[in-house]
Amino acid sequence: MRRHDRTGPDGLNLREDTVPLRRQAEEMRDLYANEIAAAVHEGRTPTAHQLASWVRYRAMAASDDPAQLIQTSSSPETGRS
Repeated sequence: MRRHDRTGPDGLNLREDTVPLRRQAEEMRDLYANEIAAAVHEGRTPTAHQLASWVRYRAMAASDDPAQLIQTSSSPETGRS
């Protein structure tokens, strides 16, 4: 499959194969943000897992190469690389 470069909203070139990963990361980031907001609204402290996951997916969503972050960081869901 041939990769095509294109320019993203920030003016940087995005490889087409990173777009699905970025969208998934954005969805997961938003899911964890909602869980954190619900916990705070209910007077609870968000769990360390929720916070770590939100941080990880936020970084992936903002990254030029989300796949690189998947390969180099441990998974908050499993705690393993």
